[in-house]
Amino acid sequence: MNCPEIWIFGCSFAWGEGVDDDETFPWLIAEQLPAFSVVNFAGPGYGTTHALIRLREALEEENRAVIAVLAHGSFHGERNVLSPQWRWIMNLSLSAEGVWGPPIAYPAARLSTDGKLVLEEQFLGGIWSGLVGKSAFLNTIRLWLVLKSPAMARSRSEAPIVSRALLKEFAEQCSRHGVTCLIAGLIQDEVTREDLAFCERIGVPALDISVTLRARLC
Repeated sequence: MNCPEIWIFGCSFAWGEGVDDDETFPWLIAEQLPAFSVVNFAGPGYGTTHALIRLREALEEENRAVIAVLAHGSFHGERNVLSPQWRWIMNLSLSAEGVWGPPIAYPAARLSTDGKLVLEEQFLGGIWSGLVGKSAFLNTIRLWLVLKSPAMARSRSEAPIVSRALLKEFAEQCSRHGVTCLIAGLIQDEVTREDLAFCERIGVPALDISVTLRARLC
């Protein structure tokens, strides 16, 4: 049955980390909108860079999408630019999984000198990351150096700008293929609110779907 499709993009929040399938919000959308087929393109650890790549790939295939929902939060920024801190987290994860092989490609975004969005492959892993992951002492030193590095300071300032360029490109890709784009804010922080306001200013529908995760204590 060729139902029109709703595509969901995002990170572990959209993918459904830690919950049963029937508790994920893509599943709940499918229950509420049975006339549509809901396709979940999200993945753990994804950022907006990953979402844009998955969108481009999906649009190259048979496209029955009418709506693309991008779940977005400010914390995607360091993933989008592969900040030194996110690189350290990913390398530590690879080490914990016993990955000591050749470096692994990871997509990262940046702006060129003339302000154009550039997607490129950088690399994670390798012998050094494995050694750091096996030594608490080396790991502590490495993290301290990462957090104090000029590269970390640059990535913090660049991440919001790059993220908004990615959001704009995601929406433009949708528009060129006749797909309605919706940006859904995951958390209630200043940068995410500014990102949603940016989307509204450029004519992209955006809404806050965040919930408080703090338990109320009596």
